[in-house]
This record gives sequence, C-alpha cells and structure tokens, in this order.
Amino acid sequence: MNELIELDKLIFAFVNSGLANPVTDLLMPYITDFKFWLPIYVVGMLYLIFRYRLKGLYILVILLLAVGLSDLINAQLLKEYFARVRPCRALDNVNLLIHCGGGLSFPSNHAVNNFAAATVLSSYFMRKRVVFFFLASLVAMSRVFVGVHYLGDITAGAIEGVLIGSLLLFIFKHFEYDAEVVERIRIN
Repeated sequence: MNELIELDKLIFAFVNSGLANPVTDLLMPYITDFKFWLPIYVVGMLYLIFRYRLKGLYILVILLLAVGLSDLINAQLLKEYFARVRPCRALDNVNLLIHCGGGLSFPSNHAVNNFAAATVLSSYFMRKRVVFFFLASLVAMSRVFVGVHYLGDITAGAIEGVLIGSLLLFIFKHFEYDAEVVERIRIN
C-alpha cells in the first residue's frame, strides 16, 4: 500500500508541477469551479424539460438523484472513512491554483458527481457519451492540476460515480419495465 501512495505522490507532482504551464494555470481554476459550470447545468436542465417534456423531467430526476446520492455517500461516508489529507496540505511545493479547502481528499467529490452524471446522461443520450465522459474527465483532472487531489482520488471517484450512476439506472430501468410507468427512454 505504501508503494501505491508513493506512486500517487509522484504522479501528482508530475501533473501538478511537471505539466503546469501558463495555459493550464489559467484554465484549470475555471474548469474546476462549480460556478463556471452552473449556467451550463441550468441550460441543460431546461433543455431536457422543454425539449423532452415528461421524459426530460424523468431523466432530470434520475440525474439529480445520482449526483445527490453520490455526493452524500462520498462526502459523508467514504471521505470520513479514508480520511486522506489533501496534497495541498500534505506536500511541499504544490502548484496550488485555488484555495486548498478544509475537506478530505479521497475520493474526489468532483469526480464522483461528474462521473455519476456522465453515466446517467450517457444511458439516455448514447451518441453524446464521449462528450459527457470527456467533460467528467476534464473536471476530474483539473483537481490534480489545481493541487487539491491526487490521481488516485479522482480515479476512485470516477469508479464510484459510474457504479452509483449505474445502480440508479438499473433501479429506474427495472421500475420502468415492471410498472410500465414510462416507455423505454433512449434518445439518440
């Protein structure tokens, strides 16, 4: 386990300092900031509702449940259990581009939430799945670039987000079929 932790530190230093440049130093604080994405999220939610009506609202409910549940499980259970200190608090010479924050590091909430959302959206908009997972990956990697997470944090968060999103989809799809409440929803 110590070897994995040391490898995680080496990869962090390579990405955070070794790949740092004026472009990433400028862009990554925006990419990692929820407020940057908020208008896009709101427009996306409105688009779902107005374009797909009841089906869009149904997808939105699953999406919000996936993100809310993943955030709750991660922040309240897993982070507390693992209690890993953020690299900006544990390491020297971190290229810290945002406030370090007082929370714990493992797994990354940004990664968990964005990968849960990407999983849900990809299930209904299959042709856009590359875009959803690219954006989730970009936000997750931004956490290493700005100095607040290790690569292991975002990797575990990505896996957790996909698992939680998939579990909710399984439950809702089962409900769709058994209760015949909504016909199969797949938007190409």
